[in-house]
Amino acid sequence: MIPLTCALSVQKKYDFPIDTYILNEIYKKIIGNEAIGLFFSLDAIFKKNKDNRIELIAFLKKENINNEKFNELKAKLESVDLIGAYTSESNDLLVILNQTKRIEEVFSNNEFNELLKSKCEQDEYEELKYRFDLFIPQNFINISSDISVLLEKNNIDTDLFKIENVQREINAYFKRIVIMPQEIKNLLINNWTVLGEEKIISLLTSLGLENKNEIIFDFNSLSSGINNLLNIGNNVLIIREAQLWSQHNFDQNKKNEIFNCYRSYAAEEYLGKIFPEELTQRIKKIFLNLRYSGIKDEVINMMIDFTLNKCHNLQSEYINKISNTIKAKGLNTIEKLYDHLTFKSNKNNEFIDKNYLVINKNIDW
Repeated sequence: MIPLTCALSVQKKYDFPIDTYILNEIYKKIIGNEAIGLFFSLDAIFKKNKDNRIELIAFLKKENINNEKFNELKAKLESVDLIGAYTSESNDLLVILNQTKRIEEVFSNNEFNELLKSKCEQDEYEELKYRFDLFIPQNFINISSDISVLLEKNNIDTDLFKIENVQREINAYFKRIVIMPQEIKNLLINNWTVLGEEKIISLLTSLGLENKNEIIFDFNSLSSGINNLLNIGNNVLIIREAQLWSQHNFDQNKKNEIFNCYRSYAAEEYLGKIFPEELTQRIKKIFLNLRYSGIKDEVINMMIDFTLNKCHNLQSEYINKISNTIKAKGLNTIEKLYDHLTFKSNKNNEFIDKNYLVINKNIDW
């Protein structure tokens, strides 16, 4: 056991960007949410601390984990070579962050491939393999230079490519050309490495406002949304109350806290933290279709919460039923949807089981 009095130092061989997509789609299935969360927290120390150093006891307190849990998660990260851990004579702990495997390595590395297969259902593994496997024979070695080398040699701004990809996704979501001011682009670029493309797109789709047939983004709202994502850690709670759906005069402050939870997460993240076994590929596709139909993630999260309370599982038929009502009645905010759902529940005397899923759950990243 590492002594609590030691200092924790985090280093990289060079300041490489974290591939959040590979971490979330591949590594998380092998070592779990908590270990991936620790990896992001260690990377945050590398980014934010001037000397990349913090007292271990202060770090554990910040992450809300004990020494035993820290060692367990550290061992998981070491097992897939995401980190290397070393101790000095004074028992200080040095952690070296490593890059994830490249896409072409995920399935060509036999040991890693077998480990991944053992952690997935057969259908899930086949879908991952279909998406990631580039059909490169194992006896071939990758000798290609990364395109970024060429771009840097020619002084081409790689940030432009990131923004262009986000622009395509946002245009598809809102079904029109969306103009992003330069200050918005700069804000996204400055937080790119920490958040990753997926969270940035989710944030933009949830905060885009329609004004005279144009989609606009409020800088302060976007900045606040980014700060919320950056500050989310183990001490953040997802607050859920079954009484929210059955009491006419539910406490307004508690309601605001619950609504803020809906606003803080992409639908996949929200469901993954409260009911991970329901987050199947089929459900992910449903979420994607809901987004493309114009329903924001905060509204999807309310649909998730209501459906779980009413049906005790995430029935796709019930989700579709609510989404049809949303589109027919224009219930495009969580306030409007809440008023409709609670009115309908109380009108039909459909009181929710108050002992089921009343959760204040610590979130592990």
